[in-house]
Amino acid sequence: MTSFSLQKITSKESWKIRGIIFGIVAMGLVTVYVSPYQLFFYFLDSDFAKSNQSYCLFINITGLPCPFCGLSRSFRGLVNLNFEDCLYYNPSSIFLFLFGGLVIISVFILSLFNYKISVSKVNKLWFVLLMFLIVEWIINIIFGHH
Repeated sequence: MTSFSLQKITSKESWKIRGIIFGIVAMGLVTVYVSPYQLFFYFLDSDFAKSNQSYCLFINITGLPCPFCGLSRSFRGLVNLNFEDCLYYNPSSIFLFLFGGLVIISVFILSLFNYKISVSKVNKLWFVLLMFLIVEWIINIIFGHH
């Protein structure tokens, strides 16, 4: 069984964790409106950038949406408090964003008190995350709009 425990850490390690969290959140908010992949195609291949094709390599190769297709547009809808768009582009996105947000907030709060979460038996955790990803992918294939 996967077990979680709290470990006391130094103030320096706590600041490092907070810096990483700040970077992840900032990058997420910036890439909602300015995707590096879109900029790459805009400057190198303006016809592709102006077309209505997806930037997702997986959907362009296989014709199936990847588990993350629509997450950027869904997150943009969430940031703008447009929950209809959020569910339209990737139906499981709200659960994914809620879970991710809870994890980030929990880790941040623990870092304020100089603690971090330690995980043992990571193989079982990866299995659970993989199962979640597969379920999320199936939901996206059936109900998502790409």
